[in-house]
Amino acid sequence: MRVTSIKLDLKGINTVMTSTPVQQIVDAAGSQIAAKAGTGFEYTSGPKHRWVARGYVNAATFEARKAEAQNRALTRAVGR
Repeated sequence: MRVTSIKLDLKGINTVMTSTPVQQIVDAAGSQIAAKAGTGFEYTSGPKHRWVARGYVNAATFEARKAEAQNRALTRAVGR
């Protein structure tokens, strides 16, 4: 049996994963999740990371925090 070795170009992968087009995809998905979760949920892009594009959806108001605590509004919007 033959053994195959694969060497990943981690610098290239990191370049792709932190690129503007990938960040735009993350931003679009985060904005959709925040909208689906309802009023009071906000999407924030970033902060910049060395290896991946990032974004966060958080409950920005008391009502949104209550909706997540009682009805899992954000958790359901993510699809879990």
